[in-house]
Amino acid sequence: MYKVFIFIAIYFAACYAAPGGVTCGYTPRELFRCLTLPVLVDSEIVKKCKSSSDQCGRVNCLYRESKWWSEDALDKVKFAAFLSDFAKKNPAWVPTVELAKSQCLGESKLLPQGASLDCPAFDITHCVYMTFLKHAAASTWSNAEDCAGAREYARSCPICPSDCFATAIPIGSCNACYSPPRF
Repeated sequence: MYKVFIFIAIYFAACYAAPGGVTCGYTPRELFRCLTLPVLVDSEIVKKCKSSSDQCGRVNCLYRESKWWSEDALDKVKFAAFLSDFAKKNPAWVPTVELAKSQCLGESKLLPQGASLDCPAFDITHCVYMTFLKHAAASTWSNAEDCAGAREYARSCPICPSDCFATAIPIGSCNACYSPPRF
């Protein structure tokens, strides 16, 4: 019984907190403000796709409207070309974009990145987004004092879609994300 208790204590310590005392869970709102990521998708396209019923539908719409979609799937070659063009226009992002292309657009199929188990466009989008947050150059982060926590969160915590924290999603899925109560 003692061994089970020790295992559970180690499991909770490993899963619910990150080094440096950061509480992991929902992605902090200031993360988007603190990382100076240039706009990737035209705002008109975002508005057009906002009415889709679910997250997978919105991402598929964004890909279709951005011309990164061929027949019934993401055209990885066109999307990779878009990312390369983005990197040329934003030199600070070159290493991060190259990493995202190799990790997210490679030959192997990505594991589901969110609660939706059959949405490859969302999986690739989330993978790219996560890579951008985890591997952004220091120069792309705001130096504002209130951004220190967001930088530490990005460095230390799993970045998970908000629907991974729904009560219907079993603990251990969605990249093993779980949000303990915040006090």
